[in-house]
Amino acid sequence: MRRYTLLIVDDEPGITDMIKSYFASEYDVLTAYSGREALQKLAGKPDLILLDINMPELAGLED
Repeated sequence: MRRYTLLIVDDEPGITDMIKSYFASEYDVLTAYSGREALQKLAGKPDLILLDINMPELAGLED
């Protein structure tokens, strides 16, 4: 059975880690703590992205 890849993007490590621990048993989980780091993690071709849209520097709604 194929495991899907989930990318979690949030600038608060506690939130990111909590979500990761919840999904890790069912998904391959990638994490990023900034918008710029998330752009780099796209190379892992995630199937789903959980994105905090209110982050410093590069926010979730920017082009």
